[in-house]
Amino acid sequence: MQSTPVMNTPVVTALAAYVPPAVPFQQWLQIEEKLHATALTGWPRLVYSPWFAAYGLDLQHLTAPPEDRLSASAKVAPIAGFVPIEQRHDLSGLAAHVALAICPSSGSGAPQVGAVIFCHSSLNEHVSTTTAGRLCAVLGEHPFSFSIAQQQGASVFSALRLASDLLFAEAELHAVLIVAAEKWCHPFARRIGRWTLQGDAAGAMLLERGSPSTLGLRLLATAVQPLCRADAPFRLPVSLIDTNAIFARSLIALIDTLLRQHGLRPSDIAAVIAHRVNRPLIDAVSQQLGLPQGYRVADRRAYLGAAEFIVRLAETLNTFQFGQGALLLAWGVGLGGYVSCMLLEVRGTPALRFVDTSPTDPS
Repeated sequence: MQSTPVMNTPVVTALAAYVPPAVPFQQWLQIEEKLHATALTGWPRLVYSPWFAAYGLDLQHLTAPPEDRLSASAKVAPIAGFVPIEQRHDLSGLAAHVALAICPSSGSGAPQVGAVIFCHSSLNEHVSTTTAGRLCAVLGEHPFSFSIAQQQGASVFSALRLASDLLFAEAELHAVLIVAAEKWCHPFARRIGRWTLQGDAAGAMLLERGSPSTLGLRLLATAVQPLCRADAPFRLPVSLIDTNAIFARSLIALIDTLLRQHGLRPSDIAAVIAHRVNRPLIDAVSQQLGLPQGYRVADRRAYLGAAEFIVRLAETLNTFQFGQGALLLAWGVGLGGYVSCMLLEVRGTPALRFVDTSPTDPS
């Protein structure tokens, strides 16, 4: 393995995760049928159909009710048995809660956050609220804040690349907070054709400038790659097999390149944190690359979109212990046509926070 200078390597020093209570998949199908009765009436049809079409998606097809529950159970989201649904807070509230779990106050001894990156796919119910702006306000330190919203599950990987570049280029910047949250509301559908089913969740991670004494996960490399040119939008195939084949092929090539650049073999990886979009995609990537199958947190939860990686990483670290120098490989995908992966080295365990949201939103 090629060595990386410790002083130039960002370190993940804290993680926070929140997943709301889940409902069984069959119960969600009943809820979905009721929502569909009013799903595409009035202005939503005029506004959202052209928007989805710009990404090669047929909103009518994606949100159409299944012909029957049996076929839906067999065809939709091969992993999902339960769907986390947030009922108390809007998207910005979820983001604020996990952010404050890591950075409770400017005088708490935590490093000063100089930049905040908010990652999401879903929109806030209150369109007048800018979530990145709210995060800036609740932290009380007036950091530079912005959002990444068009790469879905790959957005956190892009955020980590940006954060690494900022820490390298800005000598006075000591820490970057990355927050990811999803809350799906009408008229946006949780079900993406037969490809996956999406749940609500939020996660946050603190990335600090590394030093020999900094404990956490060293970020060795991050790669994000689009599946098409900017002038030719990605078209999501209707077939689950065809869609997975496209993503699997690109993911395998990207991960293989990342490992070779660091002089690594799949057997050198201690654990894989994969986006649980659907089981056939996970199996295809793992089997073709020969990646380790252990250290997986077993559940049948719906896919958590932009929040998936942070939540999965926190749960993995909370469940399993890894020795010093262990290598963790993570990969993710974006519905709009993105694949991503990263390599982390264990140099101590980050501080872990599992959030239980209170009835009162932070302000």
